[in-house]
Order: sequence, then C-alpha cells, then structure tokens
Amino acid sequence: MTAGRLGFALVLLAAALAGAAGLALEALALGCLGLVFGQGDGALWGLGTWLAAWAGAAWLSGRMLGAGMRTLVALGLASALAGPASIQGLLSLAGGAPTALAGPLGIALVALPAALQGALLPQLLRRLRAAAKPGSGGELGQPSGGLDSSAAWLLGANLAGGVAGVALLGHQLVGAAGRPAAAWAAGACAALAAWLAAASPGGTEPAATAESSAAARASGADQAAEAGPIGARRVGLAWGLLTGWTVASQWVLLRTASLTFGGMQPALTAILLAAPLALAIGAGPLALVLLRLRAGLGAALVLAAAGALACTRPFFIGRVELA
Repeated sequence: MTAGRLGFALVLLAAALAGAAGLALEALALGCLGLVFGQGDGALWGLGTWLAAWAGAAWLSGRMLGAGMRTLVALGLASALAGPASIQGLLSLAGGAPTALAGPLGIALVALPAALQGALLPQLLRRLRAAAKPGSGGELGQPSGGLDSSAAWLLGANLAGGVAGVALLGHQLVGAAGRPAAAWAAGACAALAAWLAAASPGGTEPAATAESSAAARASGADQAAEAGPIGARRVGLAWGLLTGWTVASQWVLLRTASLTFGGMQPALTAILLAAPLALAIGAGPLALVLLRLRAGLGAALVLAAAGALACTRPFFIGRVELA
C-alpha cells in the first residue's frame, strides 16, 4: 500500500471516529438539555444550537486554521475534555434549582462540543485532499469528471461513523455505564481521530491565504468559462436552505416519532440514527454515482421526490381510509 493510500485510509478512519464522537455527544447533549428545558423544547433548542455552532466553527476553521499536527492535536484534546465537561455541566444544571441562567448556560454547554467538532472536519478534509493529490497514491479522492470527490468520501465516512456512535455510545453505553462514561468514550474517539489524521502520511493542504484565495478565484473564473459552476454565494444559499429544511424535517419527525416510540428520548435516538445513515448514503456512494451522470442533479431530484412520496404515502392512505 502506497503512502498516499495509507494516508487516505487513515483520514477516512479518523473521519468515522470523529463522526462517532460528534453524533454521540449530540445525542447525549440533547438528552441532557431535555432535562433542563423539557424534552420537547430541549430537542428544539439543542438541534438548532448544535448545528449553528458546528457550522460557524467549521467556517472559521476552514478560513483561519491550517491542518498541521499541532492544530489537529489541539482540537482532539479540546474535544476529549470539553465533551465530558459539557455533559457533566448539563447534568448539574438539571439536578440543581432552576435559575434564570440555566437556559443560557445550557445552550453554551451544548455549543462548546459542537463548535470543536465542527472545527475538526475541515482540517480532516485538508488532510484527505493532501493524501489524494496527484502523485501521492491516494487516487480514490482525486477529481472524477472534473469534480473533487474527497468531500463525498469524507462526509460518507463521517456520517457512517456517526450512526455507530449514536447506537453504541449514545444508546448502548449510556444504558450500561451512564451518560458521563459515554461522554468520556466519545471524547476518546475524538482524540484518537485527531491523532490518526495528524499521523497520516501525505502532507498537508495549507490554509487559505490572500494570495492563494486570489489564485483560487482566478482559477475558478477560468473553470466557470468552461464548466459554468454556480458561485459561492449561491452554494451558501442552497446549503442554508437545505440545512433549514433538514432541521425542520427532523423536528417534525421527532414530534411524530415520539408517538410511535413511546417517548421523546427513544424518538430522538431513532432520528439521530436514521438521519445520518440517510445522509451518509447520499454523501458517499450515491454522490459518487451521481457525479458520473450527466443528469446527476435531475436524478437526485427524482430520488428526493420518490423518498418524499414513500414517507408521505401512509398519511394519504390513512386519509383515504378515513374518508
């Protein structure tokens, strides 16, 4: 196995471990926040806070930090300590007397591990791209059909690891050893993920500078003349709308699933298992297939419509039977 392929595999493993840590901590944090706010409001505020902190930290990390060993080790150690501390803090808030600061403190304690997890992912993507650069031997992540597939591989591994993290750490381990022990296990996964990425061969992709950003814009303008990709603002707008739709749909499904699973906490676990599994399929194998199709966007829309029809079919059948 070449150094590039080894580095590519190690970073994918790191992404899976980071996903396991992140989704397990999210499940733990949302469950603990429900003890502070109540299960319904806790899930609502927890989902919104986690995604907002995660996205903001990921954006800042991608613009300001380089994927060096020190950065990765610092993020891993911070995640290993911040996750258990946040869970313990939320449990202390839930067990103490209600105060006016309980709500803001609970939100801050959820945002802290989310921000650290969000900051880690862009650094892993830089390491993966460095391992997949031409001549490194990590050909799996090299551009396919003019598009870089590194992000698809990374997100697929990250979300698949998240499914395992929710099932094993956020559910099984909580029942066996309690929330604090599960939080420490999730923190250990985050630290191990950062160490694997830092130790992976293949070099690093440097952080963006003014010169590299200008060169990237010039290169992007040349590519736009040939392939016509959409601009960064439109990508951001589309990403924001899709994220809002995802959060809203998860909230609606959470409220309805609580009736099926007999409570908000079992429903939350089920949603956190199903959502990343579906996203992993879409970001990984499905994206790699669609990238090779000329009508990839149309095929994705058809699949989305079919999925929406499958989800809403029982509702319409019920309406017809009632009529």
